[in-house]
Amino acid sequence: MKVNLKLQHYDGAPLSQPTMYQEIVGSLVYLSATHPDIAYAVYILSLFVGAPNSTHYAALVWVLLTFIALYSGHCFFHQTLLSLRAYSDARWADDPDTRRSTTTFCSFSGSFLISWHNKH
Repeated sequence: MKVNLKLQHYDGAPLSQPTMYQEIVGSLVYLSATHPDIAYAVYILSLFVGAPNSTHYAALVWVLLTFIALYSGHCFFHQTLLSLRAYSDARWADDPDTRRSTTTFCSFSGSFLISWHNKH
């Protein structure tokens, strides 16, 4: 997702058939379990599943194209040294509609995700 992109509920024209948007976001939710790098973008896109518009669809296409570019021809290498790493992020009052905050963290053992949490 583009950096500092703020999606709102009433930004663009409503989609005439939101079914495709809903199905793609549903598939990405399933995919984000094994690819945590897209989890936040999928979370944001899933907030608008009930009434998506053209701006949300453009952001969805951007996420899909970025994912395809990153993982086409992706190779997994054996890693002998395992290390424990954790990352966290907090965005205070970042939702432009409700002014709610978002907190996220994830833990890795080597290159493998072992836990993550996102709270809005």
